[in-house]
Amino acid sequence: MDKSKWEYRNFEKCIEKIPHPKQLKTSEYNSEGRYPIISQEETLISGYSDKQDIVNHFSKPVVIFGDHTRTLKYIDFDFIVGADGVKILIPKDDLIGKFLFYYLKWYKIPSLGYSRHYKLLKEISVPIPPILIQQNIVSELDQLSDIISLKQQQMKEYDALAQSLFYEMFGDENNQYNGFQTFKLSELFEVGTGSTPSRKLENIYYGGTLNWVKTTEIHGNYISETEEKITQKALEDTNCKMYPSNTILIAMYGQGKTRGQVARLSAPAATNQACAAILPKPEICNTDFLFEFFLLSYERIRNMARGGTQSNLNLSLVKSIEIPLPPLSLQRSFAEKVKAIEHQKSLLKQSIAKTQTLLDSRMQEYFG
Repeated sequence: MDKSKWEYRNFEKCIEKIPHPKQLKTSEYNSEGRYPIISQEETLISGYSDKQDIVNHFSKPVVIFGDHTRTLKYIDFDFIVGADGVKILIPKDDLIGKFLFYYLKWYKIPSLGYSRHYKLLKEISVPIPPILIQQNIVSELDQLSDIISLKQQQMKEYDALAQSLFYEMFGDENNQYNGFQTFKLSELFEVGTGSTPSRKLENIYYGGTLNWVKTTEIHGNYISETEEKITQKALEDTNCKMYPSNTILIAMYGQGKTRGQVARLSAPAATNQACAAILPKPEICNTDFLFEFFLLSYERIRNMARGGTQSNLNLSLVKSIEIPLPPLSLQRSFAEKVKAIEHQKSLLKQSIAKTQTLLDSRMQEYFG
């Protein structure tokens, strides 16, 4: 493809500027309503509202950019802006919205932490090929994206199957877990936490080889590698402690939907002080059973939080969580079923990764 004749234009000359839109406070989000709420969170739709006077109507699709989060969304329906940090990008007539969306996804705006990132957008140039070429590029990238979305939906269905198996075999809080005896978490397990080594000694404490988990990495997943690593000296000088594989982690506080999220270590790791760590005890409780229990208890655990402006969990609250303890043989039977489900999920993940690699390579071909 000959890109030498493509026009390249400064970002702000590619979009139409609009007045600052009215926003809806997070406390005003509803689970149902006529109009979807679009925020800078990763989830496409953050909630719903019936407030017609603040609905955004556009004659063509727009791109949403999260000023703090760098989240990108392609929106082709009426919506309400949720909370702060939402930038609405309306492409001019010679630029297809989905083409701009893919270009920005490829560009990968670098992170400035929780600072604002729109200033970085203003520095970039955007390719403007002929409309027909834009349409062909979008069509190909859409096909690959749709395959990934379909497989991700299959992943959710496998998760739902594991949840259904758990309820079938062990019940839930409402039916008192099918009569199985319950215990406080601290009665069964050692529950600990970690710490954040001083950033003032970053050269001494960070950049090592030891995994160190932050709450942003806890989202119903398995953790084998962490974004940051700490040194052995950080472990020796602070309250950090290495936890073994199969330790269950609960996020005690954090932004957005982080509080109450759970993860499972598939490699040894230390944590920061915002993570509760539940050490495995295979002689009394199967880890697959325990992990699924916490995944299903997200809302209940999240709602245990205390505090004013920012409600949080603490170690005492986590230790007080009550869990059922069915016979170990039943837990193991459940684990075998989960193992089969996880195998299928693993195959799906590999397939998603291959398709994502192909999508990335095609974007690089067009935009690089």
